[in-house]
This record gives sequence, C-alpha cells and structure tokens, in this order.
Amino acid sequence: ALMYLFKVVAKVYGGHSLIHSVSVEGDGYHGVSDFFTALMLMVSVWIKNRPPNREFPYGTYNIQSLLQIGVYFSMIFLAFEIFKKSVVGILQLDSMSFIGEITASYGYFVPRVDKTILDESHFWIVFGAMVVSAILSFVMGSYQVAIGKKAHEDAVTSDGYETISDGYIEVVIAVGVAGRRWL
Repeated sequence: ALMYLFKVVAKVYGGHSLIHSVSVEGDGYHGVSDFFTALMLMVSVWIKNRPPNREFPYGTYNIQSLLQIGVYFSMIFLAFEIFKKSVVGILQLDSMSFIGEITASYGYFVPRVDKTILDESHFWIVFGAMVVSAILSFVMGSYQVAIGKKAHEDAVTSDGYETISDGYIEVVIAVGVAGRRWL
C-alpha cells in the first residue's frame, strides 16, 4: 500500500504541477485504481478463505468476482477522465475560445498548458520518480506472482502480472519525459 501511495503522490504532483504531463498524471491516477484494487484483493482473499458458515454454507469464494466489479467501474471512470483531459489538451493547440466552450460543457476548467522547456530540477525529480516507480513495479509484481502461485491464488498472480506491466508502461513514460526534456 505504501508503494502505491508513493507512486500516486509523485506522479500526480509531478505530472500536474511540475511538468504538466497528462501521461505522467494519468499514470498517477491509474496508481489510485491499483491501490484500491490491492485493497479489494486483500479483503477478498481474507473473506474467501473464511470457512463456510450458516449464512454462506458453500463458502465465500466468489466474493472476488463481486469486488472486481467495483474495480471495473472505477477504471472506466478514470479512463474517461484522462480521455477528457487529453482531448482538451489537444484542442488547446487550436483556439482558446473553442476550448472554453468544450470545458464549460463538461463542467470543469482545464488551464492552458505552458509549453516551456523543463528545467533540470523538475526533470530529474519526475524522471527519477518514474524510474523508481518502474523498479518498484517490477519487484513487487514479481513478488506477487511468486506468492500467488505458491498460495494458488489466481487473483494475486494476475495482479502481479498487471503490476509488472505497469512497470513497462512507467519505463515508456520515463522515456517520453526524457524526450520532452531533450528533444
């Protein structure tokens, strides 16, 4: 849980406030969904492993499916929010009056992105956070896969593979941040 909190704060703050990058900020919001997914996974494994009782004579092993529905809807919401910000950011390149109409229709304000070159201190903070985040994702994902396989918990194993894939995405975003700095 601490890993996800570090990643969320570093990416959302760094992506939004320091370098105005929708990809870094969006990856931070994706970390929020990963955080809640991990919590739901821990709760569902705990509930699933409880013995059958009078209320649940066949056990509670299907609880993971029900909790994953909540994860599904939160991911759709986050994807839509990131999509809206991306579209508004692309449209800002044309005309500000058109953007004002778009953002007003969605009911939120998106500030105009400053296209300045990154200074060294902001670049190294955000780039470093992305690299550390990728390393954490590879290490934690591998650990989750190993634990999931050992405990025969497919959901934990799957979440581990998803965490590893997040690491690859973070490497790509770090390369994009570097490209924005030097190109």
